[in-house]
Amino acid sequence: MLVIALKILMNTSLSTKERNFNPYSNYINMKSLKYSLPISMLIWFIPIVSGVIAGSIIGFVERKIMRSIISSIILSIIASAFYIILSIYFLKIAILGNLISLSISAISLINSFACIITSYFISSRAVFSSVNHGVLESEFHVKSEEELKRRLNNYTFNCRDPVYKFHEDKKVEANLDCNEYYIYYEVVNEGRGYRVKLKVKPKAIDK
Repeated sequence: MLVIALKILMNTSLSTKERNFNPYSNYINMKSLKYSLPISMLIWFIPIVSGVIAGSIIGFVERKIMRSIISSIILSIIASAFYIILSIYFLKIAILGNLISLSISAISLINSFACIITSYFISSRAVFSSVNHGVLESEFHVKSEEELKRRLNNYTFNCRDPVYKFHEDKKVEANLDCNEYYIYYEVVNEGRGYRVKLKVKPKAIDK
């Protein structure tokens, strides 16, 4: 049943893209930049470490892969431009010549790669989980239908057949009634894989 639902999701995604597609609608509100950019402006001169710190903030805040990558690129451009301009016009030392500006440019390039790679790794591999009022909430990315089934099998044993609900915005919702808890999850097509949001609610909460 899950495989059929995912195939319907893919078909729905294609038809939705053809009818109403705005390539920038999902990326115009990158809230991670208001946290990561000020920190990067202070520590961007530190090789690798500053890029990893900025990429980690972006990955954990944005969570979605494409948003994380685009945010990392924007941050890298702004921070690199700031430090390169600073080194060219305000850090001139006659003895060293262009060594400072060349060093800053090299460090900026290294930090940019570190930032993009770190944000991609976190947004595509990390599992974001929390417990709110006794309800387990989890969000993660999977690369294939097999990985999704394997992840869900950890929660969906001793459950009745799921009830699926399909949406035009590339999303499938499923509700399951299990022995001691209810499970709700939604699957959204994201790149070559799927973004999954899962909730596990004990039945004891409703009593």
